[in-house]
Amino acid sequence: MTRGRLWMAVVVAALFSSAWAVSASAAEEVAKFRFAPVDKATRIADLKLTQTVQVKGGEAKDAPPQVYVTSYREKQVFSRTDKGYQIRSTALDAGSSGGAVSLDPMISALKGKTIVYTTDADGKLLSIEGLEQVAADLRKGIPPGAPESAAKRLTAEFLAAGIKDEWASSVSDYVGHPAVPNSSWVSVDQLRLMDGRVAKCYVAKKVVGTATVQGRSYLRVQTLSNSDPGELRSLLGASAEAALAGLKPFADGAKVSGESTVTVDPQTMDISQVTAKRRVEFTVKIPERGDFAVTLTEVREATEVPAKATETAPPAPTSGTKPAP
Repeated sequence: MTRGRLWMAVVVAALFSSAWAVSASAAEEVAKFRFAPVDKATRIADLKLTQTVQVKGGEAKDAPPQVYVTSYREKQVFSRTDKGYQIRSTALDAGSSGGAVSLDPMISALKGKTIVYTTDADGKLLSIEGLEQVAADLRKGIPPGAPESAAKRLTAEFLAAGIKDEWASSVSDYVGHPAVPNSSWVSVDQLRLMDGRVAKCYVAKKVVGTATVQGRSYLRVQTLSNSDPGELRSLLGASAEAALAGLKPFADGAKVSGESTVTVDPQTMDISQVTAKRRVEFTVKIPERGDFAVTLTEVREATEVPAKATETAPPAPTSGTKPAP
């Protein structure tokens, strides 16, 4: 749902906001989505992530919802390699505001950090470098009183798993599918919960239109996600029966639902804009503190532009502030 180079901020914010609050015929070739970024291209990506966390039960009782706003900007440099691609992502700014306890010391630790992603020629994520130092710096900013179980999970391995999940959702699950209006397909997403569990949901993606951004042609893709595949029928329409045949609701203890609109170049997987909403409901058991019913609602707004287009743009938001409208 969000571009891969922004996933570091998403993975970290999701863990600790919750933790703290407790087919074509042979005769005609159809255009398909492919991962083929321009060699030596540099792009600037911005993310605003608003998370509302409602916790009930245990010590929380009738605690009011906590709202966290994470702002993140990074530079992405793409390079072609013998076997695929390399993406160097450097955080230009990162910060957080809101909530009863500030996450800014932790989120702002991402600023200046560089993560290197390596993929094969088809966009399959092969490796991620730089996470050990990032995890160490993040742990230094963990808010006092955060559940020890969540703090222990803030490792390079945990971050890598979350990033791979997001990469699959917004890159791998597109590649190879028809890039033409009204084409649709269903895939499976997974996300990491604060207690280490993996929640799954079905995602329907449908090409609903086209767009032109700075002279380039993009497709608009609408997505609908839910733990219950039957809830995807409204987007899939006539193709629902075939697409959903044999699928059953996930019973992993979490209820997931969401929707998004993605403006994407099908020839490169460059993304112009993402708007997404997601709701996750689950129960967490914390030793000596009780059972907590957690509802996490996320609103993501992300954009990417060529670096040259930002040379005269206003400065990136400083840590702990919201991006300018």
